Amino acid sequence: MLLAIHLWLVAVGAQAIVDRVAMNVACIGCHPIQAAQWEGSEHATAYTDAPFQAALLREPQAFCRACHAPEQDARLSAITPASSIGVGCVGCHLDPVATPGADGRHLSMRAAVDCDGCHEFGFPDDALRAHPLAMQRTVSEHRSSPFGDQGCASCHLPRDAAGLHDHRIAVTRDPDTLARALAIAAERVGPSRIRVRLAVVGAGHAVPTGDLFRRLEIGAMAIDPHDPQRPARRWLGRRFATRVEPTGIEVIAEVADDRVHADAPRELVLEVPGADGRDVVWWVSHQRVAFPRGDDPAAAVLDGETPIGGGVLVHGGGSHFRARADHARRDRDRDR
Repeated sequence: MLLAIHLWLVAVGAQAIVDRVAMNVACIGCHPIQAAQWEGSEHATAYTDAPFQAALLREPQAFCRACHAPEQDARLSAITPASSIGVGCVGCHLDPVATPGADGRHLSMRAAVDCDGCHEFGFPDDALRAHPLAMQRTVSEHRSSPFGDQGCASCHLPRDAAGLHDHRIAVTRDPDTLARALAIAAERVGPSRIRVRLAVVGAGHAVPTGDLFRRLEIGAMAIDPHDPQRPARRWLGRRFATRVEPTGIEVIAEVADDRVHADAPRELVLEVPGADGRDVVWWVSHQRVAFPRGDDPAAAVLDGETPIGGGVLVHGGGSHFRARADHARRDRDRDR
């Protein structure tokens, strides 16, 4: 029995896993500032995060574990010291086949972090499709954007005054990161209508990007404390439906994509119930959908939401509110 266990551990690369866990501990010991920042990041909880664990329970796919717990064998699903690292130091900075470095401490470290493998990939059934479909295509979006000549780190790991990358890794749960990505403006265009404009100004990809069901909610509601009104809402994102391949196999197909792309600003007009003669509160937020329910986007179950911008449009006035992105863009241009 012990021999069988030993052979199994060798087969799944257990020693390599143990070594990489130890390497991550060593990185933390020598780089305490970056380690403290990383420990507060979403990369550090990529595997143990409750929404991911819930999603993994619904769809226990090995390719999900490979990105969310790169230091653990993807065939294993348990939370272990290896998977608890999430996306750690060695996963991003260490070459898959590592050899000792010239300084005797560092192994063959990557000069630049490669984000492509975990931020652009197809559906697991791509081999069965007549036309493969990207489940995530952030890298392709970035490549064709005005920021295509800049690395992902320039936005998501900005340098501090000392020139060190900030390892908190700014992403979708950070309102400031989202606000820098979009310029947003709203105005009244009729007694009960408002127009919202959105344009990508500080992101090298569509907004939102990444996971299948991330989306923007654009909403507005008349302000009436005596007679609460229902909101008007729209959602921007990728939309999917099932289709049957020529082989008879049913797959998920993309039927629409109305996200805000780098080269295609969006403009929406909302008809707001009860807004005639009243002030209107409006908002734009980034939503992380746990899973959709049928064809009704309002019924989707969320695992999180991050406000981006919003304000109040007064009745009879031409006032409007611009999201913080415009201010951030001016500050960035001034600092260049």
